[in-house]
Amino acid sequence: MSAHSSLRFDDLHWIALNGAPTAQTVLDFFRGPEGSSPFWDRNCTNELCIQQGRDLFEVAKMAGVRYEVVATPLVSLRVGDACIVNAGGRGTPFLAEVRNIHLDRSIEVMYAFDRSTGREPSEHVRPHPPSSFTIRKVRRFVDERPELVEAVFYVTVSYAPVSASAYRCPDVETVVAARVENTAFHLRSAFESLLEQRAAS
Repeated sequence: MSAHSSLRFDDLHWIALNGAPTAQTVLDFFRGPEGSSPFWDRNCTNELCIQQGRDLFEVAKMAGVRYEVVATPLVSLRVGDACIVNAGGRGTPFLAEVRNIHLDRSIEVMYAFDRSTGREPSEHVRPHPPSSFTIRKVRRFVDERPELVEAVFYVTVSYAPVSASAYRCPDVETVVAARVENTAFHLRSAFESLLEQRAAS
């Protein structure tokens, strides 16, 4: 079992300074101050670029270990989709149609016909921010071999109050070992129970 699999990483100071992690800042949170997170490999190409003041876009082209955020789209809606919105502090959800999705990820919606005004009001609403991010530790080789995912982590985010924690996802070996151990326990218990019933009869 990996030594890191049961660890959790929090950085309350980072949260106090920066607020909730976003897709653009979650790697900075995950790294910790001066690369102090127990999940962060200080020899990774991300750290090398940070220390040398190089552009972080170079990381994907460099051989070695890197960390990357797996893209999670905030908006899964398309223009024309129906959605239910509770925008503008109305307190009551409204049925609306998506009219436009803007570059800043806000959505322009057109509400159903409003009898009080006799027109269809439109409004810009922003989708809820993500409650978690996935980060992969990837090794890129010098030759043409495919990249190898060495570990997967996730960062959970809460917004009231603002907090975030990073965890390592268990690898397949750990999951299988835990299930085998659990199965062995139940088989042993069933066998002991059977022996007790035989002894009693």
